[in-house]
Amino acid sequence: MKQVLAAAFCMALASTAQAGGTYDSTGTVVGQSTSSIHALQDGHLVLELRSTHDAFQMAAADHPFSGMSGSCTGAAEIRGASATGGGMCVYTSADGSMAVNRWTVTGLGADGAFEGHWVMIAGNGKMEGLTGGGTYRSLTNPETGAQHITLTGAITKP
Repeated sequence: MKQVLAAAFCMALASTAQAGGTYDSTGTVVGQSTSSIHALQDGHLVLELRSTHDAFQMAAADHPFSGMSGSCTGAAEIRGASATGGGMCVYTSADGSMAVNRWTVTGLGADGAFEGHWVMIAGNGKMEGLTGGGTYRSLTNPETGAQHITLTGAITKP
């Protein structure tokens, strides 16, 4: 009987650990951009950003974002070699849980990639209560719209 109680206690602890904790948010997501570019002057552009993203590929298979897909909208301004802007993304998991994050463009890489920060702002279902954020690097092929995003950071699940 003691072994059964000990096993049940260990299982309860394990399920609690899986329910919460901090997750390394190193990963990638690929997608397709259908953005519009507005050239204002030489070296000055405004972009209306829209993209859809396929399943997140996170370094940790048990990461809450693993397998999520969704879309992002926003805007960015490019002046010479600098960029600013931001927007929001809404992602959905297979069970219908949603996560919403806000992203900010803080720079432009030499290869034209947007660089910046992301932060969790809301969620429901298994994403409810997530907090955290990190950095991202988003490179879009201007001819095909193919997008590749790398993520770093961490999220905490209550």
